[in-house]
Amino acid sequence: MRNRVRYWCGGIPWLDPVGYTPDREPNDRREEAQPIRLGADTTGLLGYVSRNERDTEDWFRVDTGAEGVLSVSVAAQESLRITLRLFDAEGRSLRASTGGSTSSRDVERTELPAGVYFIRVARSGGQGGYTVRPVFTPAPSAASR
Repeated sequence: MRNRVRYWCGGIPWLDPVGYTPDREPNDRREEAQPIRLGADTTGLLGYVSRNERDTEDWFRVDTGAEGVLSVSVAAQESLRITLRLFDAEGRSLRASTGGSTSSRDVERTELPAGVYFIRVARSGGQGGYTVRPVFTPAPSAASR
């Protein structure tokens, strides 16, 4: 995605996230997590100021429905640095990708029981748009082992 740069008063640059649809707000806490579909792309924005507060994290919820592997990838604009965490239904961190300063992240957790899981995309610097994609692979059934 390409950015358009606009300038506010005083010459402060503001990046226009071309091609990214804002995520539904509020979703800044686990309790406000927005449901998203497995295997589908969901877009969002981080780092922008709304209602006098900078949006620094977005939470999403997925339901696996079966035992298996959950992989989550996030790709952001170069202007946005992010971290990614996967949590269980009780809020325990299962996997994280937080080191360094990057615009793309991936986490994967195997042997997950069926249930609800939470994804947290957080801003570590900058502002811009991102795409998150959770992919679930069911475990082979006991009959086919």
